[in-house]
Amino acid sequence: MTPISLIIGRVPKEVLEIFYKIKLPPRNSKKYTTTTFLTLFALQKGWITGGSSNPDIAVASKRVLVDYTTGAIVFCHVRPDYDPNVHKYVRQAGYNIPQLN
Repeated sequence: MTPISLIIGRVPKEVLEIFYKIKLPPRNSKKYTTTTFLTLFALQKGWITGGSSNPDIAVASKRVLVDYTTGAIVFCHVRPDYDPNVHKYVRQAGYNIPQLN
């Protein structure tokens, strides 16, 4: 759960929603949790546990880790000395998302 928490904390919510085709609660909501994200993703994919018919968040978390480590979900930091007054505008590429703060 901890690696997934780091991923959903770093990758913009909009990118996760578009990439995984799910609708997440607002980031400042108490419902924006790792478990909520994994549950929604597992349900969207149809991954259900055999015995209790619950969403299989273990399979979902493994898939997210594979997507992140292989570069399917792209995340990077701007350079440490980035200054918007000196350097050009930085825009999230590939998702047509407005500038994220």
